[in-house]
Amino acid sequence: MKKPLTILSLYVAVAGLTISCSSTAPTYLLKFKYIAGSVLSYDQTVKGTVTAKEKDSVTTDRVNTVTTRMEYTIRRIVDDTTFEVVQTATSQSHSVSKIDSVVVDTTENSPEITMYIAPSGRIQDMVMGGGKDGEHGAYWKEYFRQGTPVFPAQPVSVGHVWTQTFSVTVDGKPVSVSTTYTVSGIEKKQGYDCIAIGYVGKMVIPFDAAPSDSSKRRGVDRISMNGVMYFAPKEGITVSQIEKWVLDGDRVKLVKGTEVAYTVAATYDVDMNLKGIKMP
Repeated sequence: MKKPLTILSLYVAVAGLTISCSSTAPTYLLKFKYIAGSVLSYDQTVKGTVTAKEKDSVTTDRVNTVTTRMEYTIRRIVDDTTFEVVQTATSQSHSVSKIDSVVVDTTENSPEITMYIAPSGRIQDMVMGGGKDGEHGAYWKEYFRQGTPVFPAQPVSVGHVWTQTFSVTVDGKPVSVSTTYTVSGIEKKQGYDCIAIGYVGKMVIPFDAAPSDSSKRRGVDRISMNGVMYFAPKEGITVSQIEKWVLDGDRVKLVKGTEVAYTVAATYDVDMNLKGIKMP
């Protein structure tokens, strides 16, 4: 009389195991879904310190706070595969010197940057605006190349990890740097269902002197970064991003005809949030 019950129990156990094994975690395809003619506005706050040294002497020691309104205009979609995005920014900067207590407040508009971005986030090309800031185009191209996540082609679930590795030439030798991204969870941000993507990595950015720079500053910056990006997969936009980065730079400048070596150290906390979307 117990045999049918035993068989039934075994069947239930096996069926339960099968159901358990066949259930899968939700997956999400990460890609940008910009709409031509739309404008995305973000507010960004950057707080931190900058110190410069020549040998053992501190020449700069400042506490800086910079608030920036950034707008990204989706000008068009090229060949149905690439977004042409124009970035404009207006910044208010508050800087206090620890050396002499001098306070400097400035407001400035950054030059336009035109970026060509694939749905995966890969930046295909960048064109800097005019003016002196435009002379640093090579620096910012390398910054965005190394620091922008390129989403995996396949759908991902919580726990998915990928690493981006780049080769950079410094003093004629290749240097390898990388950033690792982890899908860490699902969170609600500003009413959007977001994928939280944690990341940790390093960038190395060499740069030459700008033509208009009389001191001919050049060198290499090494940046360590650690942060979380909140991406809304349904809408295909970044909603928020927080980041801490540390910069160590080795540089040379021209002082009265003589090259002087110096170092720069900076630590910043960055907080960026979506503030609005204008549809065409």
